[in-house]
Amino acid sequence: MKIRTSAKDIEISCEFYNFVMDRVLRLTYRAHGKGDIGNPFNLSTRISPLMDPRELSFEQREGLQPIPTQLQRGELSQELRAKLWAYVHDIMMRHYSMIMAGSHAWYDILKDIHVKRDHARVDQFNQSHTFGSLGLMFDGSPYGKVLGWLDFVIRHPKAPNDFGAKVGDLLVECRSAYRVVDGLIVPMATEEERAAFEKALADTSADKFSGARAHLRNAGAHLTNGVFADSIRESISAVESVARILEPGGEFSKALAKLETKGLIHPALKKGFSALYGYTSDQGGIRHALIESGAAAVDEVDAVFFLGACASFVSYLIGKSRNAGFV
Repeated sequence: MKIRTSAKDIEISCEFYNFVMDRVLRLTYRAHGKGDIGNPFNLSTRISPLMDPRELSFEQREGLQPIPTQLQRGELSQELRAKLWAYVHDIMMRHYSMIMAGSHAWYDILKDIHVKRDHARVDQFNQSHTFGSLGLMFDGSPYGKVLGWLDFVIRHPKAPNDFGAKVGDLLVECRSAYRVVDGLIVPMATEEERAAFEKALADTSADKFSGARAHLRNAGAHLTNGVFADSIRESISAVESVARILEPGGEFSKALAKLETKGLIHPALKKGFSALYGYTSDQGGIRHALIESGAAAVDEVDAVFFLGACASFVSYLIGKSRNAGFV
């Protein structure tokens, strides 16, 4: 049986949904002093329909405290700071005596952070002092220092196997704009961005694409560290690396032409890809004129866009090439 849905049906359904949501939201949330939420579809003032009201405190349900919202890049909420430190503190306290005795993996991790990350003298390392100052760091240091510390630990060979996964779960739980992907903390506020990056890393797991994979991981690391120009360059290099596999001469236009001859890419799509790549690669584009001059006028927005776009581009090229039997 085929169900026909008219535009009028959709309009009525939307009106009914809005009516129901209005009633539900007004019953579950009252603004302080007014007993109402004003416009229930103002995202800055209402409860998200996807949020379980049971997860909210009494004060939040009553409008006495703000509703948790998606964090922006560069932000760490007090909730996230507290939960991250609680997790790290719990791990270290289980092995506290061995860490203080210098006979546990966490002793080596903290020492490496002292020397290799903070670039401090090894003879000044004191595990007791370091442990004592960690809580203050998680509580009040800039977001970059906190996430940078966690990122270093995740990538450390002696870190607990599930450390990255646990940190990643907390970032998601506390609505952070960062995710743990392939052992790196990278700024990705949406699951779509994360999925695109993870897929590109999976698609480049074969040895022949190891260069592209390395470029993508470097792009993510530079993005986290705030080196946006280097991140863009690495993102673009990942696409070039795949193009060299498809076309030994490394010419991107020829790699696309091979897909077009097999009918695997629409001419208009090919033209769009070529135009975007040309923008980044010609002498008047972002790569040479801005990045390689050493005075790159790029910011985080540019770097995030290019990482996502190039990651998706890499997956597209590899997928289409496999379908055509090129790789």
